[in-house]
Amino acid sequence: RIGELIVEVKDTEKEKRKAEIKALQAQIEPHFLYNTLNTIFWKCEMDEYEDVKQMVISLSALFQLGLNNGQEITTLGKELEHVRQYLNLQQQCYEGLFDYTIDAGVELLELPVLKIIIQPLVENSILHGLKELRGGGVIRISVEVAKNTLLIRVTDNGTGMNAEKLNAWLKEPNGSGGYALSNICSRLQLYYGKEAGLVFRSSPRVETEAVLSIPVEGGINPEHPFN
Repeated sequence: RIGELIVEVKDTEKEKRKAEIKALQAQIEPHFLYNTLNTIFWKCEMDEYEDVKQMVISLSALFQLGLNNGQEITTLGKELEHVRQYLNLQQQCYEGLFDYTIDAGVELLELPVLKIIIQPLVENSILHGLKELRGGGVIRISVEVAKNTLLIRVTDNGTGMNAEKLNAWLKEPNGSGGYALSNICSRLQLYYGKEAGLVFRSSPRVETEAVLSIPVEGGINPEHPFN
């Protein structure tokens, strides 16, 4: 039985490392990087150097926060700053497309969370919800703790989706709900167990909401230490 447990722990650690690598790969998604660098180039051509300066600062901060000194766990405050820098860059790439708000109590900012779990949800909102709009898009990120569960909500007023179908896909073993979203679900399960999850709700062109649920009480899952 001890031998079986050792093998199980090794397999879990292996899957954990794979998930970490996928998370790092996700933050340098080629399409996003191409759009960002292309926007920087054209702003240089138009002598919009202040915008270029801010974009370079945001891009540098995005990667620094995402790398997180090689640690898979960051703080909620740093995770929100990571997504803020991402949103700032996307606003430059899609000028006038959307505005955003981030709402989280100061008392929550030091809570430990997995890194790069919010940015893919925001990316999903932009690419699959707001991109078809001509403007007037809104992305809202809010955080609260309810019944010993950290709830992170990402909402948008975009075109929406079949939330019921997407939720069913994300529950499948191989996660056919999209690479980035499946990656979030697998990492949540690895680090927090079955109490953690990702659920979507959608009323097209009214509100689409992604809700991350992370257990707070008891800290981390003792079977899967973070570091």
